[in-house]
Amino acid sequence: MGSTTSVLDSFARWEIGARVALADRGVAYETANPFIADAELRHAGTGLTPREALGAPVAFAGAVAGQLPAEARKPGRHQLVEILTDPAVVRIGWLAVGISTFFLAVTAYL
Repeated sequence: MGSTTSVLDSFARWEIGARVALADRGVAYETANPFIADAELRHAGTGLTPREALGAPVAFAGAVAGQLPAEARKPGRHQLVEILTDPAVVRIGWLAVGISTFFLAVTAYL
């Protein structure tokens, strides 16, 4: 029983590493679920560590991300600057500043 628990714990640690690497590549948690489930099935019963049976989590994530079309990948946490500097977002920001300035000027005049 102890060896089964250690194998499960070992897969859980591998899964966390794989999910972080997938998120870094823009693969959403929900999108990754079937790939993780498939990896767990392939690993079960091998008697090997997840790294031996499936490879490094980073390599797994690269292979999964490579299978997905670009549209299926969502922005990762490292793409926040790109989102905030998008021209549409910048225009909305300037509009908000302009409206605020207008109301401040009207309030100061009254």
